Amino acid sequence: MSDPVERRRHDLPPIERFPSVYDTAAYDENYLTPESDWVDFETIVSTSADQIALAPGYIQEEWEEDGRRYFHYKMDAPILGFWSYLSGRWEVTRDRWNDVEIAV
Repeated sequence: MSDPVERRRHDLPPIERFPSVYDTAAYDENYLTPESDWVDFETIVSTSADQIALAPGYIQEEWEEDGRRYFHYKMDAPILGFWSYLSGRWEVTRDRWNDVEIAV
């Protein structure tokens, strides 16, 4: 029985949606599939000269070569093998807050 109202009506405990943070056996499980692993992620993406490419991670380097733009991204911690790349003519507004650069 999955309806929370019906479960309460029949004095059943709520369905546990996520394991407890103290359940160390659940650390190897994830929301995609039990066969998916956490991976170190680093990528270089090439796109048109007038576009910005987005990928998971933190930008390491950006450059232009032979009429194309390149973006080097790297994650600082392992991620699940489930991600996407985006590229477009984004309008970017930049500012600073204290010592942090902000780009939206």
